[in-house]
Amino acid sequence: MESDDIYKYLGLFVVVVFVVYIVIKTMNFQLKMVEGFTAPDTTNSPSGVTTDKNKIPDAIKNNTDKMSDALLTDKYLRVYEDTIIDLSSNIDMYILSEVLKNAESISVDPSTTANQLIITKLNNAKAFSDTLNQAMTILDKK
Repeated sequence: MESDDIYKYLGLFVVVVFVVYIVIKTMNFQLKMVEGFTAPDTTNSPSGVTTDKNKIPDAIKNNTDKMSDALLTDKYLRVYEDTIIDLSSNIDMYILSEVLKNAESISVDPSTTANQLIITKLNNAKAFSDTLNQAMTILDKK
């Protein structure tokens, strides 16, 4: 076999592989497009739970009761309150510390990337503090 024949067959093989690749990509695109036209199944949630629409409120109440029972709020109410109070104090001290530590830098130019990151962290800490207050309100209702 001459080298011209080898190059011809090699070129033909490359062209065939390329055509097969294009056909497969087109079929995958076509399949995704057809799947996009089908109506989503609204009865199945991402977790795979299927419940009759009339029974969803009861299922939610049942799940809430299970979480409440698992927390044993009657038995550990004081421990949970102390935990939230201590964590709230910790977050408050963190906010105070970060404000005092970074006040001068922020006052010079609050728009720098580093200062914006500090401000974002402080805002997240404040949001977490609000979450702790909400958790305490929920515990007080128990």
